[in-house]
Amino acid sequence: MLNWRLSWPNPALCFILAGLAVGDYSQFTKFTQKYFKEGINDAIVPQAPLMDRLLTATKVFTGFSYPQEYASPWDPLSQSEMRLAALVVRAYNSSSNWQFKCIGIVEVNKTLVLPYYLSGTNPPPGLVPRIVTVLIADPIKRLPISVIVNLSSMQVEKWTEAEPDQKVSVITIEDKASASEIALEDPNVRLRLGTLGYLDTKNVITDTWDGGYVADNPKYAKATKLIQVFLYGVDSNYFAHPIGFVVYVDLGPNVVLGIENLPIHEGFDTNNRTGESVPRQGAPYYPEDVPLGTIRTDLKPLTITQKDGPSFLIEGRKITWQNFQFRVGYNPREGPHIYTVTYNDNGKVRALFYRLSISEVFLQYGDPRPPYHRKSPFEMGNSEFGSSIDELLEKQFCRGDARYFQSDHHNEAAETWVVPRSICIVEEDAGLSWVHYDRTLDKMAVSRAQRLSLSFLSTIGNAEYWVSWRFYTDATVEFAIKMVGILSTNLLAVDVKAPPYGNLMQPQVYAQDYYHYFALRIDADIDGVDNTVSVEDIVSVEPPNNPYGNGIKLNATVFNTAGESPSDINPATARFWRISNPNKLQPLNEKPSSWKLIPRGQLNQNFLTANSPLRERARWTDHSTWVLPYNPDQIFAGGLFLDSGLANWTYGNPNADIENTDVVIWHVARSVHVPDVEDWPVFSSDEGLTGLRLRPSNFLKNNPAVTDPPASETTAGDGEGPGETGWGPLNPNPHLTGWNSSK
Repeated sequence: MLNWRLSWPNPALCFILAGLAVGDYSQFTKFTQKYFKEGINDAIVPQAPLMDRLLTATKVFTGFSYPQEYASPWDPLSQSEMRLAALVVRAYNSSSNWQFKCIGIVEVNKTLVLPYYLSGTNPPPGLVPRIVTVLIADPIKRLPISVIVNLSSMQVEKWTEAEPDQKVSVITIEDKASASEIALEDPNVRLRLGTLGYLDTKNVITDTWDGGYVADNPKYAKATKLIQVFLYGVDSNYFAHPIGFVVYVDLGPNVVLGIENLPIHEGFDTNNRTGESVPRQGAPYYPEDVPLGTIRTDLKPLTITQKDGPSFLIEGRKITWQNFQFRVGYNPREGPHIYTVTYNDNGKVRALFYRLSISEVFLQYGDPRPPYHRKSPFEMGNSEFGSSIDELLEKQFCRGDARYFQSDHHNEAAETWVVPRSICIVEEDAGLSWVHYDRTLDKMAVSRAQRLSLSFLSTIGNAEYWVSWRFYTDATVEFAIKMVGILSTNLLAVDVKAPPYGNLMQPQVYAQDYYHYFALRIDADIDGVDNTVSVEDIVSVEPPNNPYGNGIKLNATVFNTAGESPSDINPATARFWRISNPNKLQPLNEKPSSWKLIPRGQLNQNFLTANSPLRERARWTDHSTWVLPYNPDQIFAGGLFLDSGLANWTYGNPNADIENTDVVIWHVARSVHVPDVEDWPVFSSDEGLTGLRLRPSNFLKNNPAVTDPPASETTAGDGEGPGETGWGPLNPNPHLTGWNSSK
């Protein structure tokens, strides 16, 4: 292995390494010689030392211009930065044709930027070095290597090879294509397909999944990179044509490790193949594929316009809207996330949240019959929300005067591209904010809620995830995730009824029950970094202070250490969590300035039993809420290599102090889906089905939504009809004037 710091002063070696890294030594040499000789680029000073000129030329060659490349240290990596990071890695170690699994920005050292964040100002350029984390793997060994690259100095700062039992969790586009090709070229797979009428594999579609739980199969457990390949017949909706076996492919040696029958009858027996055939009935959903005359024609268009434009302001990746200010970040694994949320309280900028993100998603199917127990992917650790992000078609996803951010991407060769309009920022009508009709004064006041939504869509296999962070004028911050798409289906034999673990969508097409876990990471800084978290329940007042049995009160339990913090939802007590700053008191009631974390959604239990071996893969799902001291290296709930990081961090240091200090709250939201026939061929979304709300509590002087404009000024209506103005008299009050509705 070459040492970059030792090799860098050698110009000839640098030319060779950089030339090899970009794949064209002659072009690179000509390029650098041209700029060294002519000095025509403003960035390159001819009189500067040779190595300074070489540094600049290399950056220019990859398209990177530091520090003008980004406006703040929280900005995501650009395409040129990704290419430059790959160049540095290849030059540092050229012993393999490295696969670049993930290239992302390293979290900024909070201590460096804290004064600027707390004051709502931008750090000066160059204060924070541009540090990149690169996850690579050898194409044969497939063992992951984590590399830390300093783009400012073009140096590798850390090279960490994973432990033997740690494997690359990311499944790239190339991995999926390779696994599919290996499966369909296998002679035994072809033979099985032929017996089912598929003589040409061009008529077969593959659906690739992570290998899932493999401890029960030594052969699979020893695999370098195990991929499950489910098979379907070609169609615009191929999930209507499931095939009754699954293929297990090991990437690295690139071989098929196993072909397993799927149970096609009600029991666990996979050898009973009576009535096995691939269903041929279609289930179209594309408008051009559905029968003529079935598309509705009596639904009138609903038009949303903002004639005066949006109310928000975008500067770079910083957004200002209705007292809120925050920045939009992005990385391949999590996708878009939120940085440095502050609130302008009558001219005083107050810190709220340093970072808000969805950290991991775990999906488990509920059919207990092997091999279905292996349908248990980590949607972020395996497929990556950011890498799976979709382009949002204008006027179809975000209605109104929307604005968009793009996202930059790379493949395993570190070739880059852009997905335009991948992150949407738009204002939305959110129904009533508040209303009151005073019958004595015969006056009504109406205010409709407006919110600012930052949303994106990630497609992973059969499912779409519509993820939104929402900001309201009453200072509420909300996270909501909608799950839409197509059900993952499997085969049933002819005339077989669905087992009790799912439902029949159409003859022979079986959709299983499944459930999700969403880990949300909340780096809270309520009025500063020193915060305390408590869990709070509404309970009945104990006797003898409750003589009529109607009394209720709030019980608060403060978490002192990380080991005390794992706690669970409790709908029976309307449980919520409070993030407070004990050093800042509300002037009126002298209670700590705080925000509530309120769960939203189905609030179901953890369906993985306590002794389930499948649960070992995702111990962070054990509880609804965890609290840990701030650590910039603890970003992903499942750990970098999906080794149950959150649980390990908590139980590994249970006495860690989390009271009146810089803390991170992890909240695990859950949902379960029991498919109905109405979910076929596509399933619709429940609004705000899963998520949470963050609401101020003893933080402000009153409800900031009281200053919202009257309803007619923000919604449709000409303001001339009774009550349309949002303020003033309505129809005469019958109790005051004797008005009779029958007249």
